[in-house]
Amino acid sequence: MDVCLQSSKMLQILPRSRDQHYGKIPLIDCTLIEDPSSDVYYFDDDTISWESFGSLTSATTLLTAQACDRDRNNYNGLDFKIIIDSKSGPPTTLTLVASTHQEKIAWCSDISQCIENLHYSDLLNSSMSESSSVTMPQSVRSDPKLFKDDVDIRFSRTLNSCKVPQIRHASVDRLLDRLTDLRFLSIDFLNTFLLTYRVFSSGKVVLEALKRVYKNPEQTLDSSLSSCHCLISAEQQNNNEVYQKLQQDLESMKLENEARFVKTDTKISNMEGRISKQDEIIHKQQELIKRLQRNQELQKHTRQVSVQKKVAFTYRTSGDQSSLGSDQTIKFDRRITDVSNSYSSSTGIFTAPVGGYYAFVLDTRTLPGRICWIDAVKNGFPIATNYMEAPSGQEDSETSFAVVRLDTGDQVWVRNKVYHGHSCGLDDLANFSGFLLYQDL
Repeated sequence: MDVCLQSSKMLQILPRSRDQHYGKIPLIDCTLIEDPSSDVYYFDDDTISWESFGSLTSATTLLTAQACDRDRNNYNGLDFKIIIDSKSGPPTTLTLVASTHQEKIAWCSDISQCIENLHYSDLLNSSMSESSSVTMPQSVRSDPKLFKDDVDIRFSRTLNSCKVPQIRHASVDRLLDRLTDLRFLSIDFLNTFLLTYRVFSSGKVVLEALKRVYKNPEQTLDSSLSSCHCLISAEQQNNNEVYQKLQQDLESMKLENEARFVKTDTKISNMEGRISKQDEIIHKQQELIKRLQRNQELQKHTRQVSVQKKVAFTYRTSGDQSSLGSDQTIKFDRRITDVSNSYSSSTGIFTAPVGGYYAFVLDTRTLPGRICWIDAVKNGFPIATNYMEAPSGQEDSETSFAVVRLDTGDQVWVRNKVYHGHSCGLDDLANFSGFLLYQDL
């Protein structure tokens, strides 16, 4: 059979075979005998005896009463008994044998603790029923505020065997309250207190506390309930104070935010005014930059005009040229004006000193009865032509004008072209002029 503790109230016996039923033994009706060899307990002959052999975690074997009596001397102190008080018949003795002494001690400790807890719980219920007609409400038994940390007591998160939070540390008064208050009854706390109370208190103090509870148990419950109510009232008062403080903080924060908003609006207005002034300054600076740019362009143009080269000339022939050959360059050797000295009277060629646009004027008159074809050429290509055909005994004149672009070093001159073999002759009134219109920049 298997033997196990189902809870703190029942001891369960499980058969190995599936077709058999299992049994539950209420621990409230049990008595534990750790040393069966002691003659403190006496049982008559009609007591039924069950014996089993096993361990804490393994299965146990059910033996007959005769086998138990035969092998009693072979247990070596590993056996212990549980006497079950039956209301309908004689008590039943359950004999269990552990495999080691440590397992026996563990079994006995757990079973004894559960039995004592059940007895104390029964004592609490009977005491409450005798002293008052009102049963202790479930809200008091399960109220978490009864296990809440306070200035003079601190609890742990771990629970003891009675599902009650263990105490980490507390004052002597709170420990005595716990000891004398049956609502907090725990075998763990009782054992720990009885083993250690001489360190922080004395036996006289403990006995006086127990006397007060024994003489007036209602006072203890009333004091506990009043302490709970005081704790709740204190907590409510604390919550109200916290709520009021939060409201004050919110009001102050609201006022601070409003003040910040006003300051922010003022700053925004000031910034807008500054931005408007900056825009005006920027507009003025832009206008000033435009004026400076115009002045700079004007100064640049003025400098260009001031540095522009001046080119202008006019030359005439000093005498009649009665016989001109084909493609002969006509030399105007009489200088009227020449600003840049660009025309050579010895060669009859004008050389452009700078690049730009030039204007040229050619004025010629023939001798009586002559036919002439006179060209003004640029680098050998005609740019203007004077054609004259004078009757016998008369003269003929022609004037031409041309505007051409010249690069620096280009040449312009006047030449004669024989027309159908006619001999050309010019008088001393022929002239050739030129000047610069626009200089390349």
